[in-house]
Amino acid sequence: MGALGWQQILRPWILLMLVGAIMTGVVLLMQYRVDEAHASTQRILEHPIFSVILKLHHWASAALILLSAVYLLLYLLSGAFRRPTHARWYGALALFMLAMLFQLTGHALPWDQRAFWTVAIETAIAGGIPLIGDGLMIALRAGESVTDATLSLWYRWHVYFLSAAMAAWLVWSVRLGWWRDWSSSAIRWSPALLAAWVACGLWLPVPFGAEADPQTNYSARPEWYVLPLHASLNTAQKLDPEAGWIGSALIPGILIALLVWLPFLFKSRADEARSPWLSLGAITSSTAALVFTLTAAQNVASPIREPEQKSASAGYPVIPIDEQKAALGARLIQERRCLKCHIVNGEGKDKGPELTHVGKKHPSAQWHMEHLKDPEKFFPGTTMPTYDDLPPEQLEALAHYLASLK
Repeated sequence: MGALGWQQILRPWILLMLVGAIMTGVVLLMQYRVDEAHASTQRILEHPIFSVILKLHHWASAALILLSAVYLLLYLLSGAFRRPTHARWYGALALFMLAMLFQLTGHALPWDQRAFWTVAIETAIAGGIPLIGDGLMIALRAGESVTDATLSLWYRWHVYFLSAAMAAWLVWSVRLGWWRDWSSSAIRWSPALLAAWVACGLWLPVPFGAEADPQTNYSARPEWYVLPLHASLNTAQKLDPEAGWIGSALIPGILIALLVWLPFLFKSRADEARSPWLSLGAITSSTAALVFTLTAAQNVASPIREPEQKSASAGYPVIPIDEQKAALGARLIQERRCLKCHIVNGEGKDKGPELTHVGKKHPSAQWHMEHLKDPEKFFPGTTMPTYDDLPPEQLEALAHYLASLK
């Protein structure tokens, strides 16, 4: 079966999951209160009916991302993005972006530890973009830090702005004739998809943990749908600790711009011969994204279980602070531009955890050395770059300074 044949199958499946996500979302909206987000989510999960509806909403949203991504890839392979059918290509691209944005904003709504710290990490990644990063992070957080105002902002985007955008997309898709030419195979297999969705709602749990607490040091794993982005970020940081924004913003931005510009790069009509180079490029890039995802997933725990927290400095010796080394470390904190992400004694920015009293929680200089060399070992999913390329004396000086911050 060709790519266009598979598109005819996927369209009704996409519509099924989209309608399912909308209907379950409307029901949950009547039970959810943003001013008591965690408590209302807890009540929903304790209710025998509403808990199933919440799970159905969760898995419909996940399925919508997967189906829209596959649909977009098939459009690319078929060459159907070419004019004069390029409007449907933009429709497929818009659907995928909306599905991702719905998932990102909806993930925050339970306002548990995972939601809070995921928002903190994702907005901090946005804050690393040169020139516009600080302003973008403040806009995404509705302030300098992640607070209840952040949750209210993301709630409004999820419920009002994105819903209005999706309604506009639905009207546009009907005008484009998106829902014509359904395959008979799609009709035959739709009950199986519906049954699988219901089974997920009945038996698969959804992630939910303790209420958000900004004072704890929670290790938030990136969700599956942003794993390629985190893999790209981590790869860029390994090449240069200051280059994280290249992997998190520049490369994805170039990719999105390329997808938008694609119909203008290939001006031949949709019914003309496809370019083998285009198909090769699509397959290669998709394979690379999959490899990135699998690489990132190696250090990510199951999204169903709460990540285990490691004790502060268990197993690491606490030795007296060397004042000379600590003084050198205080200078290195400035020279290495650590204050671009951390606050120390009122100076710096809060893109990452505050370090003013980090020595109380982690009094071992040895622990800090290990953490600087491999942050992922202690906090999987962290966006902090590694500093294993520092000379040993500088690494030791930084460790003594951090351990001295009581």
